Amino acid sequence: WRYVSKDDEAAALVEEKRSAQKVAIADQDGVLTCFGMKKNASQVVFKTLPGSPISKLQLGGLDGPSQEKVFCSIRCVNGADLFLCGNYIYNHYHDCKDENYFLSGDKITDVLCLPTKKHSPNHKWEIPNDKRNGGVLALETFDITADGVPDVLVGRDDGLVEVYGFDEMDEPVHRFKQQKEVGPTTTSQEPISEEVQAKIDNLRLEIDNLQQKVLKEREKYQFTAHSASALSAIPQFAINDKFALNRDDASYTLSIEVQIPIDNVLLQSDVPIDLLDVDKNSAVVSYSACDIENGNFLLATYRCQANTTRLELKVNRRAVWHITSIHYSKDSTQNLSSTAITASNPCHYTKELTCLMNPKPQLREQVSFHFLSTFLDTQLDCQYKKGEAIFKSDNISTISILKDVLTKEATKRKINLNISYDLNEDSVVHTLNLIHPKLEYQLLLAKKVQLIEGLKMRQKNLQAEYKKQPCHLERLYGMNVKNKVPILLEVLDNYDLQNL
Repeated sequence: WRYVSKDDEAAALVEEKRSAQKVAIADQDGVLTCFGMKKNASQVVFKTLPGSPISKLQLGGLDGPSQEKVFCSIRCVNGADLFLCGNYIYNHYHDCKDENYFLSGDKITDVLCLPTKKHSPNHKWEIPNDKRNGGVLALETFDITADGVPDVLVGRDDGLVEVYGFDEMDEPVHRFKQQKEVGPTTTSQEPISEEVQAKIDNLRLEIDNLQQKVLKEREKYQFTAHSASALSAIPQFAINDKFALNRDDASYTLSIEVQIPIDNVLLQSDVPIDLLDVDKNSAVVSYSACDIENGNFLLATYRCQANTTRLELKVNRRAVWHITSIHYSKDSTQNLSSTAITASNPCHYTKELTCLMNPKPQLREQVSFHFLSTFLDTQLDCQYKKGEAIFKSDNISTISILKDVLTKEATKRKINLNISYDLNEDSVVHTLNLIHPKLEYQLLLAKKVQLIEGLKMRQKNLQAEYKKQPCHLERLYGMNVKNKVPILLEVLDNYDLQNL
């Protein structure tokens, strides 16, 4: 089954022997579908009506004949206990009776039931993401290598599926991996019945029939598209997109995944950016002329190959004043300069502040953000409340950038801002110390590149000279100096540094 929406969940229902295998699937439309196989054909057991998006599907319940309750769109089930979470509210039910309640100050993303026998976790191992693969969407354990030790199955949002085993020291070892076109959203280790030849033949026949239908629909579409009375309409389909910051190289990765093949992707930017090469990207990019004076700095088109359903792009910002402050969350309290901004109506600039953080925080009287620059390792602290915003940073340039951006937005909307500064002179020395190793490395790298270019210019001359004298180096290495040994001994007997 192939789904690309963000929160699809699937689970296999374990049945007794001689019973048909059933599969339950929940999607972002709020539909829970359960179907099984009978006579080599899929049959729907039940299907619910659309509702709120289902973000988690979990199997559970009491042992025994009691099967009158079905729970869906929940976070975790443990026997008769039901743990339900919304964005900020947690509820615990035991046998459908309310037991506990908790209101979280931050957004709840998931909940997991753990035994309470131990009061502190033990760190076992960690697998770093050195190759900058996609984020982990699904985890499961199963003895897939049949060695008696459960393996760890990892599914990533870029379509990569990895299997890790364990050695004698219980350290994880990478077994194998496979790249898929669609990123997995969930896993299930329940057994699936073996495919028989008749089922395979039926599937092949269904595929052939579907291909014929697709060809007919394409011909019908081409005929309709050239008709004078034809109207263009955008089809409705789910899009799974992600725009993530890469801390290592201060770049952004844009991934787009849809249910239908992608023909073209148009990329437009109001700020100067560069498009970087991506190994997984086989699309052809072409650039169009832009009107820079009107703020249109980039207009590019990606033409994808046939049957491409996933596209990954990588962009990097150019060194311009209004976007040099790219930050990654971290706390800071040293060598800080600060600026305070007050306004009569804070709603106009609150949007500019919250754009530094995604997802947006819960609305409270006072909100704080802490960031670390991915380029210079400088830090930024943002605190804002009704009518006031305070920025603190160990980089004075960051304070200046924020002041210019907010002043520009306030001028557009005719808002009066009162800005005050408290500059720390130690911030300059601190920032220069952070810049020094990076600047030194880049200058050395630039000099090496210049040497490479110079050698390329003299490449033919150097190669020709070397070919004319191919054995000179070997002759110098192998020169016989035995006949000079008596003279050396005589000089040593009558030692004199100048003669030696």
